[in-house]
Amino acid sequence: MHAVGHLPETFGGMSLHRSRIIRQSFSTYATLLAMAALGAGIAVLTARLLGPQGKGTMSVLILIPILAVTLGRFGVGPAVIYSAAREDRPRVLFHGLVLTAGLGLLSAAAILGLVLALRTSVLHEIPSGFAAWMCAMAPVYFFFEYFGYAFQALLRFRDRNLYALAFPFAQFILLVLAVGVLRRGLTGAVVAWSVALAAATAASAFRLFHSGELRPCRLDRGLLRRLLGYGFRVHPGAVLELMNYRADFLIVNAFLGPAAVGLFGAAVNLCELVYRLPEAAGIVLVPHLSRMDDRQAGSVTPQSCRIILVFVLVFGAILFAGARPFVLFLFGPAFLEAVPVLRILLPGFLAFSVWKILAADLLARGKPLRYSLTSAVAFLVLVVLDILWIPAYGIRGAALSATLGFASATAVAAALYVRAGGARWRDLFVPCAGDLALVCGQARAWVKSLRTKE
Repeated sequence: MHAVGHLPETFGGMSLHRSRIIRQSFSTYATLLAMAALGAGIAVLTARLLGPQGKGTMSVLILIPILAVTLGRFGVGPAVIYSAAREDRPRVLFHGLVLTAGLGLLSAAAILGLVLALRTSVLHEIPSGFAAWMCAMAPVYFFFEYFGYAFQALLRFRDRNLYALAFPFAQFILLVLAVGVLRRGLTGAVVAWSVALAAATAASAFRLFHSGELRPCRLDRGLLRRLLGYGFRVHPGAVLELMNYRADFLIVNAFLGPAAVGLFGAAVNLCELVYRLPEAAGIVLVPHLSRMDDRQAGSVTPQSCRIILVFVLVFGAILFAGARPFVLFLFGPAFLEAVPVLRILLPGFLAFSVWKILAADLLARGKPLRYSLTSAVAFLVLVVLDILWIPAYGIRGAALSATLGFASATAVAAALYVRAGGARWRDLFVPCAGDLALVCGQARAWVKSLRTKE
């Protein structure tokens, strides 16, 4: 049970609090869409300026620090969000920073060893100097990701979204200058990525230290152990969650080759436009729910599931009906085989939208092992069915495997939630009049604020 006395005063009005969650979720959703658009622009620009070889090389280079962070972060960010709601926030944030520095250096050393071991095989066409440099940049990437979690822990989503967006925006501008104007080729692309990351990281650090929310203090081994203990339990689920989105790419490639991956990936990319909203809601909900007692969280979580489900059903229906024109417009006639794949994938992504909210609740209530369990269910079902169905049904089999994997994880998460007494099944999936009133009230407030600004 969370301590009610530890809650800030703003939690007295739950309707106001729900409105804040909705507003922050949609602003974070807009940020994710803007980041996706910038990412697409960077990909297109890189391809046009560097060609297929250069773009492929750059993609592999960027994967090096991403892999280091994914495998080496050990759940420190979620642990800080959870602990910041229960202990002195500046102390928690500083201890998380210390752990991030240590894990970043260890992961950089480990990934450098892996790069050296693979330089004559998997990485034989990748320039060794650039690969080593990206290993050196891995700790910076650790800090950049950590500061995003720190802003979440402080409920400062405007700062979190601003600096998250600053990185790809700066990269795009620097890429134009370094490669498009100065013609520095791959070197310019690497410099653009590195400078953009370092600048966004430094700006985030300055903002946190300047506000006084992150400041040095004497190290507490007990607090370090508590953060690592929580982080170790959430880390398997976080890694598996990432694999749930990308493992079938590798399996499709193994059975059917890169062309099939391209078709399958086009369908996934469109589905992810729908999934960005529950992803944004999950980002916002974890720190908010961490500050609530069980009664308050037990009211907010089911309503969040219902509201998110309505929005993704509407977006999903539009995408389902317009699948063919969307695919034609964005990818061209060569990708029309992705249309049925997209329609098979959509129900799974809709189900996983509810899972994202329930996963946020599990993390906020200090149950990371249950979160990891539900991620493992999705991964296991997906991999087993992929192996059985891809040889027989191709990428449609992969799509159906993913949908059933996502649905299985959602069913398990919902069962765990209902069994714990959090709600009834219908409370998670059947909207009510109060949900509509809350959303309409928030929409009216937003329109009113726009008119006031004018």
